[in-house]
Amino acid sequence: MFGIEKLKEVTTDVVKFIMKIGEARDAEGPKGKKISFAEAVGLGIFAVPKAMNYVNDGEAIRQELKDLSSEERAEWLEHLCVELDLENDKIENVVEKSLIALNAIGDAVEAGLEARNPEE
Repeated sequence: MFGIEKLKEVTTDVVKFIMKIGEARDAEGPKGKKISFAEAVGLGIFAVPKAMNYVNDGEAIRQELKDLSSEERAEWLEHLCVELDLENDKIENVVEKSLIALNAIGDAVEAGLEARNPEE
């Protein structure tokens, strides 16, 4: 379903989205302030739509990650280290939790749609 390049793109987008939510929630974000208006707009314009493209793919993405060869896994981890400025030994946990959150968002969206449009 996903090649290594697409997997790098998808996981980067999803983790950036989750991390931005964390920054917005945290009164003392990594920049020592709450998320700025420009960052909030960027979150809404760029991060949310990208992440929402994958909202129902969390399980498939996790399976693809399990299927990576050791060389592909090293390439993937290096990419995330550079793109996300995270410590290598913590990236996999961040990705796993981000994919769980993405699935939960998908479930919440489905529940909201069902509540809005109950079947007759």
